[in-house]
Amino acid sequence: MTLRCNEKLAPKTLSTHFSNKPSRERRVAPRVRTPQDQAFPPDATPLPFGHAPMTDRTALLSAGRTYQDFRLWSGIGAIGWNLTFFTVFLLAGGHNILFRSLGVEASPTLGSVMLGLGVFYALYTAVNAPLELLTGWAAERSFAMTQRTLCHWLAAYLIGVAYQGVVFILGLTALWQLSQVWPTLWWLAAAGFVAIASLVLALLQPFLLPPVVRLKPFDAPHVVEAIPEKLRSALPKMAVFTGDADEAVNGGLVGWGPTTQLWLSQTTLDKLRPEHVACLLVREIGHLKTGHRTLGILISSLWLAVGMAVVAPLCGLNASPANLLTLAVGMTWWNFAGLFILPALGRRSVFAADRFYLAHGGDPQVLRDTLITLAEINRAQPDIAGPKQQIFHPLPSLDARLAQIGNSECRNSGGQ
Repeated sequence: MTLRCNEKLAPKTLSTHFSNKPSRERRVAPRVRTPQDQAFPPDATPLPFGHAPMTDRTALLSAGRTYQDFRLWSGIGAIGWNLTFFTVFLLAGGHNILFRSLGVEASPTLGSVMLGLGVFYALYTAVNAPLELLTGWAAERSFAMTQRTLCHWLAAYLIGVAYQGVVFILGLTALWQLSQVWPTLWWLAAAGFVAIASLVLALLQPFLLPPVVRLKPFDAPHVVEAIPEKLRSALPKMAVFTGDADEAVNGGLVGWGPTTQLWLSQTTLDKLRPEHVACLLVREIGHLKTGHRTLGILISSLWLAVGMAVVAPLCGLNASPANLLTLAVGMTWWNFAGLFILPALGRRSVFAADRFYLAHGGDPQVLRDTLITLAEINRAQPDIAGPKQQIFHPLPSLDARLAQIGNSECRNSGGQ
């Protein structure tokens, strides 16, 4: 029901994914990433920065800064292009011209409204396709962060675009129907509708798997054995996803409530040691037990509902078919504003999950090694700070997380 923000910077309220990269709103599956410039030998246990040779840290800093700066500025540029183009399009009356030329304004039937929305979404896709190709595939290939072929990427992209288009058309059509049934305060009903729709989509997330991604059962008993016995029963249904054609480590919780599942990429099992995978799983259990997943979904739904209640009156409370496009662009601006607020909640949940691991008997050195390995593979910027840290980035920096581990060790040793 809103135009999709560029996936590099799409806001997630409480990120439960264990990638050390800025969260990307996936159209295919939890994103997986791998780097080539490894700071530590693949067959050696990574050392904490406090004990690692400076050359290792320098290599990681250099690779991380270059890649993350590219992601940040290309994401900001893509969002700016989106918002500028379609805001100008609306201010110039392009939406009215479009709907009049299609006969929607003269005869706003259900079919004609859906047709108009479909044509607008096609325009949106055409405007964004070159940027998506450049930043979503060509640049990622240049950084050696994916092995996807162009055909593979196009297949996944078109499937994602088709899914997003269906949601966009059906959602705005439903809002238009609400305006016909309840013309005076339709926007209040629309706010409730958006919140409920967001919750339903969260419940259905595990079943909205595109065909380019395949799931297989999780079969790694040696990993499960590395998890403290008292926590094993808290593991949700687990699956391994393949077919994403990327090689980085990623995964996390999908679904909500009774549909909650934990997905891991095949590369997570291939590239990490069993104790490192077990560490990540315990952290995900921490997200579940502390309610981060539920809180994140509820806050995201509330954010969308409040946005609808705020943006709709600014559009004149008139849910004419053309004004639905104004509402969509306005909600895109609202979601962009969320990038300045919501990531802070994600950073807090990540710190809490790290503390959960340590509080339940986790080895600080294993957690430290796991985080450094993730940063190495996923090409994170370990010292990210300042505005770059506070805005857009739902994960705390590696340095900050390592500092928390060190503080925890100091407290524990001081109490003994």
